[in-house]
Amino acid sequence: GTALAWWLAGLTLLVALAGPPAFAFAGWRRGPVTPGSLRPDQSVGRRAVTRRLVIEAALTVASVGGLIVLRQQGAHTAGFDPFTSAAPVLIAIPAAIVTLRCYPLVLRPLLRLAGHRPGVVAFVGLARAARTSVITLLPAFAMVLALAVVAFGGMLRGTVRQGEVEASWQRTGADAVIDASNASLPLTPAVQRKIAAVPGVQRTATAVLTSGATLGGTVVTVALVQPARFAALVAQTLNPPIPVAALRAAGGTGPAPAIGTPSAIALLGRQPRRLYLTSVDVPVSVAIRASVRSVPAISDVASGGVLIMPYSAAPSALRQPPTLMLVNGSGLAEHQLSALVSRDLPGAIVQYRSRVLAGLSKSALTRNAYLAFAAGSLTAAGFSLLVLLITLVLGARSRELTLARLSAMGLLSAQGRWLIIAEALPQVLAATIGGIACALTLASVVGPSLQLSVFAGTSSGIAIQTEPLLLAAVAVGLVLLALLALAAQGAVAARHGAARALRIGE
Repeated sequence: GTALAWWLAGLTLLVALAGPPAFAFAGWRRGPVTPGSLRPDQSVGRRAVTRRLVIEAALTVASVGGLIVLRQQGAHTAGFDPFTSAAPVLIAIPAAIVTLRCYPLVLRPLLRLAGHRPGVVAFVGLARAARTSVITLLPAFAMVLALAVVAFGGMLRGTVRQGEVEASWQRTGADAVIDASNASLPLTPAVQRKIAAVPGVQRTATAVLTSGATLGGTVVTVALVQPARFAALVAQTLNPPIPVAALRAAGGTGPAPAIGTPSAIALLGRQPRRLYLTSVDVPVSVAIRASVRSVPAISDVASGGVLIMPYSAAPSALRQPPTLMLVNGSGLAEHQLSALVSRDLPGAIVQYRSRVLAGLSKSALTRNAYLAFAAGSLTAAGFSLLVLLITLVLGARSRELTLARLSAMGLLSAQGRWLIIAEALPQVLAATIGGIACALTLASVVGPSLQLSVFAGTSSGIAIQTEPLLLAAVAVGLVLLALLALAAQGAVAARHGAARALRIGE
């Protein structure tokens, strides 16, 4: 809905509509068409080459300048930013120019190698592919831009999805969390064994939650856990790992070891402190020996941070049945687990990470973002196919004449199809590589300016992640489309026959 979007659309339409008349006018100025006159794949004069180099250099410098401005602004620009919106075009311009300039250099060693081998197919196909003209510049630029949009849109979709997964782990802490603090029956070892036997359960860990207060009135949340089991369960999640080694010195006459969140460390410090556990009003000496960014499934209800202590270091009066149980496992039988908790722990609350993740994915904002990504990617994919067909059509006549001449000299139809592939496929591969490189550049240049965390429902920043499988699928899809189009063109040329093509050329 911005003005720049309409300007970009209008310029794209203007180039598409003005291109053919401009080429026709240039052909009219060159005079009547005669045998041996300029063909679409024929190189242009020295003055035109110089003019093209100047234009390409100016466009590249202008694009790089816009990207530098965008990079310097970063994510600090408020409101609408034209450089961020125009970033795909700014990156696609130099990518297309570099692609068209470099791929003939790559083909020359292959052309020399093909010249020393018997057969004409590879040599003629690569020789024609190595010759570029102004006509191939705009289709290549459009194909690079379209591929970049397809790949970048897919990476955005995958990044948001990964952010949703991370947010679901942050909100729950495990695949299932059983809060038995308000249950009418205790979470006994027998009930814990029943929960561990539910299909799909791989690991479990328990915790006794209480609070501790200092003489100065500072209150923190205290979680008494079995360190090894709790750390092993957290290691299966996307939450910060628990430095379990800091809790192994439990027991003895010294202070009880603890791990604290940053807010708890800021309030209590690293020196041993005496805490009064409010649930039993028993003092205990605690020394914080390590820190962790957050504790899974344990919220900071006291607004003073969270301490993790070994269950063995707790006073005997506090060694009671746990009030919290964390469950991890893929393919967890949620209905069976809910039925078991309702029967053996009446009043307990079960929270499932899969349901939290589903709620994040089904939110209106995220759903509309997915639709926008899909619509943009599908439109760009259709545009890529259209540009690919236009690129093949521009050289179809010259390619058909070459096939007709070689057929008259004994070239087989199968060899003709391979020749078409050897000529057109290098440019398609070059555009594919340029589009993927453009998408990767977009991720690094535009990524810091995009606030994707709002779509994932998380407060932490989300960095755009590359999707190798997606990029490979985009490249393979474009190559397959090119092969199908080339096969169709070869079939049409074979049906017309060499004699008809040569008569039309005359």
